[in-house]
Amino acid sequence: MRRYIRAPRTHRPPPAVYGPPAMPMPIVVPDEASFVPVEPTRAERKFSMTSTASHRGSIVDDRTGRQHVYESRFEELVLLLAMASEDVVAIDEQVRIDWVDDDGEIHDYFIDLRLTLRNGRRVGVAVKPADRVESSRIEDVHRRVLARHGTSVADAFEVRTERDIHPDDVADARLVIHARRMPDPMADDRLDRLIPSLVGWCRLSELADAIASDGIGFCSVVRAIAARRLEVRDGERIASTCFVRLRHS
Repeated sequence: MRRYIRAPRTHRPPPAVYGPPAMPMPIVVPDEASFVPVEPTRAERKFSMTSTASHRGSIVDDRTGRQHVYESRFEELVLLLAMASEDVVAIDEQVRIDWVDDDGEIHDYFIDLRLTLRNGRRVGVAVKPADRVESSRIEDVHRRVLARHGTSVADAFEVRTERDIHPDDVADARLVIHARRMPDPMADDRLDRLIPSLVGWCRLSELADAIASDGIGFCSVVRAIAARRLEVRDGERIASTCFVRLRHS
C-alpha cells in the first residue's frame, strides 16, 4: 500500500489545514444522469454517529457507491487517502476477527480498514495516535491474528498514525474525490488528445483552460494526475499554479 498519493513530504503544517470533513454525496452516472442509491456500510461493528468524545461520520466512495464509516479524525483521513489512491480497489472497515492470548483466551479484534490493492493483496490497517501504538500492543495483536488465521483475512497488517498523514496529501485526496464526482467524458477526451503533444512542464491552469472553462478542465487534469498519466513538479499540492507534465514510467 502506498501511504501517499505522491512521495512523502517533510514539512508538516498544523492539523488545522486539513480542512472540513468530506460530506457524503450521491453518485451520478453521466451517461444516464440517473441517481444511484448508496450501498450501506458493511462494517461488522456498529456505533452511533453522534458522540461528544470522538470524531465520527461517513464517506461514500464514488467508485463503488458504498458508504464507509469512521470514528476518529485519523480514520477519516486515512480513508480519504485510500479512496483517492489508484492502488486501492476495495475498502472494508471494522472487519471482525479474533486472536488468542498466552493464556488461551480468545479476544475479538476489529480491523479499522482492510484495503484490497490492485495486485490482489489485502492489507489490514490499524489507525492509532502515535503515542498509543506501543501501549496498545497492536503490533503483537497483528502477529497473533496472522498466526491464528494466516492470510485468510489479510495478507499483512500495518499501523497508521498522524505521522503518516501529510496535509497536502489530504488536500489532494479531497480534490481527486471531488473531480471524480464531476465526470466529463468530453473534457477527458480533449485532454487525451492534448497529452501526447505536451513537451516538458506546463502550468496546470493553462492546460485546464485549453480543455474547458468553469473548472471542467481543471477537474479533468486532476483526474489525469490521480490516474498517474500526469505528474506534479516537486511533489507540490495540486493547484492551478502548480506545474504538470506527462508522467514517465
